[in-house]
Amino acid sequence: MQDPAAPVAADLLRLARAFVAYAAGGSGTFRHGESLVLGLDGAAVRSVDDVPAALRRRSTWRPCPDGQELHGAASCPVDLLGPVAAAAENGVPLVVSGRHDGVVCAHPRRGPLPAGRLVVLRPPPDRRTCASDFALVLAADGQGRLGAVDLTLSDP
Repeated sequence: MQDPAAPVAADLLRLARAFVAYAAGGSGTFRHGESLVLGLDGAAVRSVDDVPAALRRRSTWRPCPDGQELHGAASCPVDLLGPVAAAAENGVPLVVSGRHDGVVCAHPRRGPLPAGRLVVLRPPPDRRTCASDFALVLAADGQGRLGAVDLTLSDP
């Protein structure tokens, strides 16, 4: 469902749907640039130069900041696809928004949002708790190709 207060462009909505399908294990691809930056709370953790290979290896989507054993409520490595896959598995709809609001019980972001045109995937407002909130930011270029993914998790 789209956030009526912060709608996204049609190409970004298509990107979000394709990414959700990929994260849930259904689709094999989505529009992407030549490389991807994977981040946690605004800090780049991994750069991916061979995106087609990364799409085949789901382990690519499990980064961990150097020296960390935990990130928010998750153990390292953190599965960037996990919150979206869990929502799909449990039949929880996602809100697609053009704006990043604060995540309930999250630590302060360590850096800025990724550069580009943003689409943010969140649980519905009535499901945003300290145990379940997240914001997965997809940053696309002018042609709607994914260039960065950034996850913020709640930390109960």
